[in-house]
Formats: sequence, structure tokens, C-alpha cells
Amino acid sequence: MVILAGDFNGLDDADVIARSSLNSIVNQPTRGANRLDRVYVNDSNYAVRVVASTVRSDHKAVIAYSGAPPQPLNKSRHQRLFRRRSPSQHALFLQYASNLSIDFFEDASAQTNFDAMYAVICTTFSIAFIRNEK
Repeated sequence: MVILAGDFNGLDDADVIARSSLNSIVNQPTRGANRLDRVYVNDSNYAVRVVASTVRSDHKAVIAYSGAPPQPLNKSRHQRLFRRRSPSQHALFLQYASNLSIDFFEDASAQTNFDAMYAVICTTFSIAFIRNEK
């Protein structure tokens, strides 16, 4: 079994097929209207699927497989609610946070000081959040 795959920018498809006796199995464009990413095989049991790349690229991804087509596993759709934040809300938050008083103790452990700070932040911001919701 021979598989030759890659980005063949400068090579002519017919020339590669004639010189190597391999079959090109990518029949869809992989970058714009061009088929630059190709897969050549000597076995006709392979099929390809051209999909959008998961990384930032202007090339599409080519998935070669034999047997049943692979099912996409990571596709899900969720609708989330969110509140937009305005610059004035950010300014009010920074003003509010600058007036917080968090006491640290030199003889306490880092974990104890962190727990005290976390408790102040959680109670203060949950109270502020409840006030803003009303």
C-alpha cells in the first residue's frame, strides 16, 4: 500500500499520476477553488472527506478513510444567555473594587490568606450582583 499526501502547490495533478501510477482521490477544492492538498493512493478502497480545518488556515482539512465514513464527534450546539458590559459598568466595577478592604496576615499561610481573600470577594461580589439584578 502506498499513500502520498500533502500540499502540492507546484505540481500538476496529471504529471504526478503519470509518473507514480497512483490515483488522486481528492475531488473537491481544498483552498479557494483549487485542489492543492491532495492524496494519492495505489488502492481504490480509500475515500476522502474535505472539511473545514480545526486550526487557523485558509486550507481545508482532508480526511482519508477506508470503510464507513467517520462521524463528527465534537459538534454540539448550545445557546447561552449573557449580559453585555458597558464601559460605564467597567468603570463602576473598578471604582467599587478599589475600595475593597482585604486583610492579609503575615504569620498565616498563603492558603489561609487566599481563602480569606476569596471569601471577601465572593460575598462582596455576590451582594453587588444581587443589587444590580434588582
